[in-house]
Amino acid sequence: MAESLTLTVQVRDDKGKQVAKRLRRNERVPCVVYGNAEAPLKLSGDRREVTAIVSSPAIVTLELDNGDKKNAVVREIQRDYLSDTVVHVDFLEVDMDTKVTATINIEHTGIPIGLVHEANLEQPLHSIVISCLPADLPERIVVDVTPLDLNDSITVGDLPLPDGVEAVSPDDHTVVLHVAMQRIQEEEEEETVEGEGEGEGEGEGVTAESGEEGSEPQVISKGKKEEEEE
Repeated sequence: MAESLTLTVQVRDDKGKQVAKRLRRNERVPCVVYGNAEAPLKLSGDRREVTAIVSSPAIVTLELDNGDKKNAVVREIQRDYLSDTVVHVDFLEVDMDTKVTATINIEHTGIPIGLVHEANLEQPLHSIVISCLPADLPERIVVDVTPLDLNDSITVGDLPLPDGVEAVSPDDHTVVLHVAMQRIQEEEEEETVEGEGEGEGEGEGVTAESGEEGSEPQVISKGKKEEEEE
């Protein structure tokens, strides 16, 4: 389960861009808490403390300076497009007895046995949406890829989800990790065919496939052969 986190915040009544700028100059981040049929609550937190907790899917206990406490999850983070520093955070208050949905990253451990066949470990899916009670929210999903041989796959349905946690999307048959042969030979053959077609006619040798590079899954590991209002 994800680590429980605590953030000390101050309630604020003022709003507007100038107020937000003043808070940031004082090393504080404007925040808003939504949820439980109450009006949004405007807060601010220490910049370093807020930055340290916003990257985690954990439940955050917000300790208000008026003595109240609220359990919440991070709903949205706004960052400066140049410095990437956190400039605003929206929290969603949660009921500890009501299930929540969250996007959780998938990580892998081990080295697939199939890499001895000059194969690659590919990971086309890096996160899934899950549903569970707030107290059961995992920090990440870790899967052991050691048993994977050539052409073996791990799907969403194969992921080792903790008790009380269920996958919402994508569906159980979606491939997360896959061991496949390296594509070097195929790519070299395609380049040769394209090269032979150059100069044989206007526009020939340029195919629609040249724009599909982004559709290839990310290669994680390789086998023996090496590839060159606030």
